[in-house]
Amino acid sequence: MSSAGAGGAEAGLPAGADADAAAPAGLPDDEWAASVPAAVVLGPGRRSALIVLVLRLMRAGSITVILAGAAVASAFGGLDEETAGELASVGGLVRALATPLMVLAAGIVLRLLVGPLAYLAALAVVGIHRGEVTPSDERRRSFTRWRDRLRVVGGYRSLRWTIAVKHEAVDRLGATGRLLSWAEAGIYVADVVAVLALVAVSVR
Repeated sequence: MSSAGAGGAEAGLPAGADADAAAPAGLPDDEWAASVPAAVVLGPGRRSALIVLVLRLMRAGSITVILAGAAVASAFGGLDEETAGELASVGGLVRALATPLMVLAAGIVLRLLVGPLAYLAALAVVGIHRGEVTPSDERRRSFTRWRDRLRVVGGYRSLRWTIAVKHEAVDRLGATGRLLSWAEAGIYVADVVAVLALVAVSVR
């Protein structure tokens, strides 16, 4: 094992973490938390890479659907303060699926699904690595230990949205990863078109 790997193990860091990373000014070297490699955050195997890229597509696509739905609803006169307020409840979203707000409601539902799905995907990765914040002296009760682990999962979920993890996923999947990456870029172009459409119907 390399010296970096050994240092990471001694510090309770994920395998492959850079334990020799330079500490910020004013922070002692022995208190500096090493960086976590993108491969560790991503998790093992092609399946983990595919999940990250699909979740990115869902998140980007939900914005496109919401913008397009708002444009469609405005074009048909179905978007006003009262009807928009109904979308704040689950019942309102369900009812909206049978109105001109259908596309907008579908986009909101898709966006709401992304968060829990991303959390579950991060939970699986943390479970594989048994990720945990290791204290210098163990004074936690069982409840607080599990609460800390859930916060670690939240941290992994945030890190899995980073470009570094996206690039790792694309490289791991090869041609499939590049295709999904291009699809995400295409969705961002569609976002611009949807914004222009919304502006156009709003100023008629």
